Amino acid sequence: MNDKISLLPSLRWYVNRCLLIKKYFGDLNGTQLKIAQYQVQEYRDTSYKNYIGSIQELVIKEYKELYKEQL
Repeated sequence: MNDKISLLPSLRWYVNRCLLIKKYFGDLNGTQLKIAQYQVQEYRDTSYKNYIGSIQELVIKEYKELYKEQL
């Protein structure tokens, strides 16, 4: 992790999310990630400045269907 970022613990959540994105979607660029994200109804249908609801149940369901095991 970049030394300057490590001095700002409030950014740790964002750094961890970026590392997960890189791990699972490392071959995709930002535009491709955005297109994939907006295929999810909760993201697509939430208007600007509104809270995007949880997609945890959807992720668990799709993971189980894709990998035939529990997340």
